[in-house]
Amino acid sequence: MRIKIPPLNIPDDNPFAEDQLDRKQSAEILTQFISTIREPFVLAIDSPWGTGKTTFINMWLNYLKIQGLPCLYFNAWENDFTDDPLISFIGEMKTCINTADEPSQAKVYYENAKKLGASIVKRAIPVTIKIATAGVLNLEEITEEALAGFASDLAKEKIERYQSDKLTIQDFKKQLSELVQQITKKEGDENKPLVFFIDELDRCRPTYAVELLERLKHLFNIEGIVFVLALDKEQIGHSLRSIYGTGMDVDGYLRRFIDLDYRLPEPSAERFCNLLFTKFGFPS
Repeated sequence: MRIKIPPLNIPDDNPFAEDQLDRKQSAEILTQFISTIREPFVLAIDSPWGTGKTTFINMWLNYLKIQGLPCLYFNAWENDFTDDPLISFIGEMKTCINTADEPSQAKVYYENAKKLGASIVKRAIPVTIKIATAGVLNLEEITEEALAGFASDLAKEKIERYQSDKLTIQDFKKQLSELVQQITKKEGDENKPLVFFIDELDRCRPTYAVELLERLKHLFNIEGIVFVLALDKEQIGHSLRSIYGTGMDVDGYLRRFIDLDYRLPEPSAERFCNLLFTKFGFPS
């Protein structure tokens, strides 16, 4: 008898060889759908914990590669120790450079996007500290006139930073768009989207999950990228309510980020139990 289920073998050339829950049909339907998408798109694969979301998307990822679609995989739970998912996303995209139509040009766009992404992530001195000290170290120097002048300078600084950040984000998205075009461009063939899988989103700490969704919405809203989120919407709902309160409209919030939900078909109880008996090594 086993305590933990061993990872399922997913052959690169036949990813559904050990598919015992008839998930290949879902992969074929979804592939037909996303392979024609060019506008920014987010697809959610919704299924309760323990029903095989990770196994399905790994099978589907290999299946898409066979169909000639470039794919990336990001495990959100393994990366939620970081403060910001942006740099991790950019790091994953480096793996696709060598598959680009012009790898040297793709590398240029990648390096530019990486530098701009790093500048977006950088955090300035907390405003609360600046306000508490009025920007000076000697608290005795703080006067009403100094406070008024500091407030004016702080407002000006915030406006200038907003304008600078806005231009940086525009430049970042432009470089990212050029990179995606290089990755998805195929000579003599219609461009296919870059499919970016994000797994285990429902297991992340709540603040990280929210930050990840916000990054997708504001920075990766790029033509040619299709994001696939593997999640349990009920669990995500608990995370969101822990931040925004019990009365939050979870579905309304998630509709800001997700264009389409796909619920994995549930296998029969008998079939699922038989599969678990086999995997855990129980006698038949």
